[in-house]
Amino acid sequence: MPLDMVISGSWDKTFRLHSPQDGRSTTVIPVPEKIFTMDIHENTLIVGMSNRLNYVYDIRKLDQPIQRRDSSLKFMTRCIKMTPSGDGTASPTIHLTAGFVSSSIEGRIAYDLLSPSDQHKNYAFRAHRVENPVTKVHTVYPVNTVAFHPVHGTFASGGGDGSIAIWDPVARKRVKYYPPEFGGSIACVGFSGDGRWMGIAVSEGDDGSGAVEGRGGGKVVVRELAEGEGRRKIG
Repeated sequence: MPLDMVISGSWDKTFRLHSPQDGRSTTVIPVPEKIFTMDIHENTLIVGMSNRLNYVYDIRKLDQPIQRRDSSLKFMTRCIKMTPSGDGTASPTIHLTAGFVSSSIEGRIAYDLLSPSDQHKNYAFRAHRVENPVTKVHTVYPVNTVAFHPVHGTFASGGGDGSIAIWDPVARKRVKYYPPEFGGSIACVGFSGDGRWMGIAVSEGDDGSGAVEGRGGGKVVVRELAEGEGRRKIG
């Protein structure tokens, strides 16, 4: 596939390759379910669909997926991101096996590896759940977005509770927490190529609980990260 292509996915159960020069669709690939999220790294494309279905493609040969797999999460997928390096060469601090992170509407995140021999290493955990200090009842929020740090190999998650967390996928623990101070639900998070900046898209509350309703929204916040902020805690 040429490098200067745009890929879009839709609820019409197709993803399409577009020419950025004229917007023309050059290839249309049908899939069995509505597409909710996609991500690509090098030659691997992953497509997250309704009914918890994920397809993995080699973009050099799109006639058939190379893997068909059910999501590790029990509820609807919100976001999928590929690991930034499958061989540990992108950065001296990244040593991640090829795989992907996915999030769901039910406050959970899954870390899955692509190799069939590594499936026993897959895991999932709870995130973006807020405990009432009096009743001890947890309110569960959707995890709307996940994004890998391009240098440290950690990944950020943003939820309907308005908070952001950074996780170490190797140690399986949280290394940084940003409380809900952005003025709304976190719709999307991303990092600059050098990992110095974190972009945060904020929207009105979309979790159905009204917990962040009326706190603003519809804005983008850019945060400069301190030296080592979000780095894995080794040792």
